[in-house]
Amino acid sequence: MEQTTSLETREAADLLGAMWGWALAFALLTLALGLAVVAWPNETLAIVAVIFGLQMFVGGIFRIIAGFKADGSGATVLLIMLGILSIIVGIFLVRHPFNAVEILGLILGAFWVVSGIIEFITAIGDKAMPSRGLAIFSSVIGFLAGVVVLSYPSASLSFLAWLLGLWLVLMATIGIVAAFKMRSLSKSVAA
Repeated sequence: MEQTTSLETREAADLLGAMWGWALAFALLTLALGLAVVAWPNETLAIVAVIFGLQMFVGGIFRIIAGFKADGSGATVLLIMLGILSIIVGIFLVRHPFNAVEILGLILGAFWVVSGIIEFITAIGDKAMPSRGLAIFSSVIGFLAGVVVLSYPSASLSFLAWLLGLWLVLMATIGIVAAFKMRSLSKSVAA
């Protein structure tokens, strides 16, 4: 039994030894991305605009499908309208990423306000909705976030990009430390 445990420990050490380099490479890549976002938050927003546009487009398709699957109440029309709005916003963001950076805050804020209202009405009206309380809570949060972003569109997005960059730098630092701990642990078990 002890020999099996020793063999399993040795295999785990070998795996850690092989993986620490990949973990370090990922952490260093994350660090580079984080530093780039901190240094150039506005340029990062253009890339985010395209990615967010793709997400909005796909999300719009899912909302339209959900609308057609709704029980036929007012939720059907509201979900389909929200899906169409999401697709239109998504197409705009993908087609005009550099121009969209300046107005992305306004678009995002308006979408969150409208989405929050529609999702709130839908959740209140559908007593059988799964996770109804969570849906109501998230719709209120979305509405409030939309109001804040509409009030300060450029500052909100630049700040969020900068904050994301700092978070990436923090996560990269933790990843670098973890990679070296993996290496150290694999060497100590192997010895």
